[in-house]
Amino acid sequence: ASTGISRPGAEGRGDVVDECSGPSGQARSKPVSVTVTLPNGHWQLSAIPQGGWVADPSNTWLLRLGLLLGGLLVVVPILVNGRLLEERQTHIRELRAREEELEQLSMRLALALDTSHVGVWEMDVDTGRLVWDARMNELYGLPSIEGERTYSDWCDALHPEDRSRAEKDFYQALETRSRYRSEFRVVLSDAEVRTVRANGSVFEVKPGHYK
Repeated sequence: ASTGISRPGAEGRGDVVDECSGPSGQARSKPVSVTVTLPNGHWQLSAIPQGGWVADPSNTWLLRLGLLLGGLLVVVPILVNGRLLEERQTHIRELRAREEELEQLSMRLALALDTSHVGVWEMDVDTGRLVWDARMNELYGLPSIEGERTYSDWCDALHPEDRSRAEKDFYQALETRSRYRSEFRVVLSDAEVRTVRANGSVFEVKPGHYK
């Protein structure tokens, strides 16, 4: 490196500059300077590299562009992942809100059915799968078993005088895909006779609906 020293001149008039090494013009080529304060004045030390400051390379803009692209490759994925995470959290909150709403609706429906003494049944006309809730089993004087019922559970409970008409109403609703309405008597195991009003409708379930 090339250095220069400035110190007070004779009797404090002016400055004297000593070149310690290097060409004399280097002291003015943007040196790095530091001032040292002494009791009788101050010394200013200046230094530059031996060969002068290195000029910016000709491909500086390429290097800067490369750094910019590298930074984007790091920052962009972080931003995208953050956005995806935020959307996922939003979807989870919406799903939880819908589940809570569905649970509330189910509780209200159960309360309405319980107070109205209404039983709910469902039958798959293709497989013959029949499901009764607890209230249906109670109406027919049957225990609330876990699992499915059969068509004979319903048919065998029908009053002999109402069986033909009740079955006709049921099959007619299936064939015409119309609303099912029927009224008939059922005979319980203890010989008690009850009058039941049945209502239903035929609907089609899309594939995967219960998955």
